[in-house]
Amino acid sequence: MKTHFATTPSMICPSMSRGTAALAWLSLAAGLLPVTLPLVSSTADAATEYTLTGLLAGGGYSNASGINDSGQIVGGSASASGAYAFLYSDGTLTDLGTLAGGTRSYATGINNAGEIVGASNTSSGKWHAFAYSGSTMSDLGTLGGSSSYATGVNGSGQVVGYSATSSGDQHAFEYSGGTMSDLGTLGGSSSYATGINDSGQVVGRAATSAGDTHAFEYSGGTMSDLGTLGGSANYSGANGINASGQIAGRTTTPGGNTHAFLYNAGVMADLGTPSGGSYSFAYGVNASGQVVGYSETSSHVQTAFVYSGGTISDLNSLIPSGSGWTLTQANAINRYGDIVGMGTNPNNRTEAFLLMPTYSDTTSVATGGQAASLLGGASQTNGVAVSFSNVTSAGSLSVAYQAVTSPTSTASQATFGYGPISFTVPGSMLQLWDLHFTGTFTGDATVTFGFDPSLLPAGLNPADLRLYHYSGNQWVLLGDQVVNTTTDTISALTPGFSPFALGEVVPGTAPLALLAVGSLALIGRRRKAVA
Repeated sequence: MKTHFATTPSMICPSMSRGTAALAWLSLAAGLLPVTLPLVSSTADAATEYTLTGLLAGGGYSNASGINDSGQIVGGSASASGAYAFLYSDGTLTDLGTLAGGTRSYATGINNAGEIVGASNTSSGKWHAFAYSGSTMSDLGTLGGSSSYATGVNGSGQVVGYSATSSGDQHAFEYSGGTMSDLGTLGGSSSYATGINDSGQVVGRAATSAGDTHAFEYSGGTMSDLGTLGGSANYSGANGINASGQIAGRTTTPGGNTHAFLYNAGVMADLGTPSGGSYSFAYGVNASGQVVGYSETSSHVQTAFVYSGGTISDLNSLIPSGSGWTLTQANAINRYGDIVGMGTNPNNRTEAFLLMPTYSDTTSVATGGQAASLLGGASQTNGVAVSFSNVTSAGSLSVAYQAVTSPTSTASQATFGYGPISFTVPGSMLQLWDLHFTGTFTGDATVTFGFDPSLLPAGLNPADLRLYHYSGNQWVLLGDQVVNTTTDTISALTPGFSPFALGEVVPGTAPLALLAVGSLALIGRRRKAVA
């Protein structure tokens, strides 16, 4: 299995939080003062391939900074006419506008309810944190100073960021129930909150009484110093935290470099760099502990990375060769392993990107062989088991697995090679397995797919799941289906191999008839755990 990612060039200073960096990027994109940036390096999951979608938000430049589990993406785009926050959802890019009187905005995060946060300038020219819900952008105010920036939002709508205080310092804040609370510091004069999980744990960086800057985790009213990995600069900063409390960020090392770290159960682990560079910087971490960011290569080129299963990988090595893209920064990763960031597109423009993992596996089947197992077999979520009636000539059996939301079905079509799909349920999900066999067999084969019931829509009985395969430009319901709710598998007979979809029949359609492409509610997303 192999993973492909794509990103755009990064213009964010490591000494900044992601929110500050985003604003610096917008200033640069809008033709304001340039920012000098250090370079970084990385590596990606060697067991996964990624499809790449560019998200140029109608302007000259764009950067994606956040993605939720429904595949909604936020960020900022800039052109000669201005720089604005955007939302990419259901295949549509929406300009979120600005606070009253403002001319620029940038979105930094989105939760699974679709609530968005970021920063916008106001009529006075000062930047203020905002929360966007429905179609309304609300000014969150400040801690008594002139400016504030929101950097993250959790499932409960709690917002974090940093704000100027009445004394002129910058302090981390948490905003909830209409109130902005100062989270304090580690004994110094400043602090910056950059991420929050659904339990309300906040992470960021803060000045210490000794004058250093250290990563912190704030919980239950207490700000805890996460320390560093050493080095004369004695610096660390946290940028993301997942539901398990794993924290991603960057820290100085004894060797004098700055490296991405993953902090887990009291231990800060150095993630290193992928290809001989001296610098790496982590931005986001998902539920599986996969980390994304950017780093420097041995040739001093900035590149996006993904850390998964103990390996840090350059995402540029995991996207299709000849794509014309150079991925420079990965900003966020959701529970499904979808990654957003920015890179240089084939037209040499800075553009936001979306990377979606495709998992693949191949095995050999001998003449007379009866069974084969792929992606760990049907006992594994998204794994496949195949039983042949009789193999008359040996061959290789391969599978590619990808889960996509309806807005990005085009990327999947490019991977799997079939025509447009009509989705009848807005926001519905799709699980796809594309099976190929180079040999020949007689009779029908039995295919068994593992699924994750926790990913099914609320109220859906797993016993009502159905398998379809794509044949003759339409989805065909397979026969002799069996759903095992004990093992979370679904089996059916198939006359041949092609794309297979897990779905349910839309109410009002014949459950056992040949169904047109538009008559399915395609459901579920894969959750591929990376070892």
